[in-house]
Amino acid sequence: MPTHVPAFLVTTLLLAMLPGASQALMIRQALEGRRHTLRGTLAGNASGFLL
Repeated sequence: MPTHVPAFLVTTLLLAMLPGASQALMIRQALEGRRHTLRGTLAGNASGFLL
């Protein structure tokens, strides 16, 4: 395995953990108690990561 692949994986993991607009939206919906909307947001966020 090339030596730059582990560094790429670590960097990608760290960047994926940075909070962004989608995380702020999920936190807001969770604090407001909107479970139905939160589930939709979680599904959309997960499908976006998958794609």
